[in-house]
Amino acid sequence: MTASDSTLLQVTIEKNNVLHIAVQFKKYEVAEKIVCLSRCLAKQTNSKDNTPLHVAAKVGNPQMGDTALHIAVQYGNFEVVKELIKEDPKLAMCENNAGESVLFLAVDRDLYDIASHILSATPECSCAGRHGMNVLHALVFYTSDCKCCSNQSAP
Repeated sequence: MTASDSTLLQVTIEKNNVLHIAVQFKKYEVAEKIVCLSRCLAKQTNSKDNTPLHVAAKVGNPQMGDTALHIAVQYGNFEVVKELIKEDPKLAMCENNAGESVLFLAVDRDLYDIASHILSATPECSCAGRHGMNVLHALVFYTSDCKCCSNQSAP
């Protein structure tokens, strides 16, 4: 299947594309493959003005406890992150079942533009991370650019 396949471009009466449908029925592996084939489908809205990300947030994964903001950060969708924070800044205080805040997820994934926006747009946000870590741990352990982790001796 290629991104130019007409199958990928078809929509339902409600204007749901194949990605909307995949996430609606929790077929996340299929959704991942669809996104790899055609990233533009992730931004396409249906008749209710929902992107596939909105649908995924509504369907959710109760085992993971992710909010719509968690999902937007995981997908690196800066525009959706800005919109969700604008609508409800308190979402930045939520942690998923793994104990991960959205700020932690952003830093952990090297999404510093998103992390910076979360910090500047929300007066209060959680810094919690998985396994008792926090945002600083993610910055130190998961970034190769961290000067304090280099093997060079201090002057």
